[in-house]
Amino acid sequence: MKWFGFFLFALLIIGVILSPNCNTYKDELTPPDTTHNAHTYIVRMPSMKFVPETLLVKDGDTVIWINDDVMAHTTTSGINGVWDSIWDSGDMPVGDSFKRVFTVLGDYPYFCTYHYPGMSGLVKVNPTDTFKLLITNNIKLQWRIEAESLHVIMSAPCTGWFSIGFESLPNNQMQGVNYIIGYVTNDSIMAIQDNYGDSPISHVSDISLGGADNIKAIKGTETGGRTELEFKIPLNSGDIYDVVLTKNTRHSIQLAYGSLDDFESMHDFDVVVTITL
Repeated sequence: MKWFGFFLFALLIIGVILSPNCNTYKDELTPPDTTHNAHTYIVRMPSMKFVPETLLVKDGDTVIWINDDVMAHTTTSGINGVWDSIWDSGDMPVGDSFKRVFTVLGDYPYFCTYHYPGMSGLVKVNPTDTFKLLITNNIKLQWRIEAESLHVIMSAPCTGWFSIGFESLPNNQMQGVNYIIGYVTNDSIMAIQDNYGDSPISHVSDISLGGADNIKAIKGTETGGRTELEFKIPLNSGDIYDVVLTKNTRHSIQLAYGSLDDFESMHDFDVVVTITL
């Protein structure tokens, strides 16, 4: 019996040693705390950037910064590279994370002490039920749920097509992704299409596959070298080529744009982020 007890103790020690590092991405998959109507948002730190750079949250929400880079960073609150004593993560080595709950309304600029001014961000804590906001790589995305629809406003630094893909895969492959893609001609005439990733490297219209186009187009503009698209889509259209979207749930999305006014040309830029509807 003594040997059996020692054996169990040894297994426990080995399990602790071999258990995975807690600073993984598993927090990103944790459902938001709906008991207190609070949400958890992820800010990643790849390639000496905060992604997203600007994040709109509500009081009581949590923000988690995760260092995806190959070097150490910090998330330090303050303006013009000067710490304001609100928070400071200290050194965050590769794979490390830092968490903060925001309970006071206002704007919270922050920076990396090692890489300011190139690496800075902003958390806006807003109590009203306005559009949620994400800004990354000069792309602006706003969204809110209205009854059984998702209302989206998005703009990008392009004069060609612009798209958002719901449930994008980590390797940026297109298979199974629900794309809304559009462009603007003559400054205000919008063409927009409901697409589906039919292979890892291509997408086609839902209609061509026997599905339906479930977009309610609102408006599109093209001015100052930027394209803005505004539309609504059902949270659950019933179409097998659309993704079911759920309130208070995180969804991986891909934002991409190209230089031509069409639905088929290659993208000039794309980025994958996670948002909470």
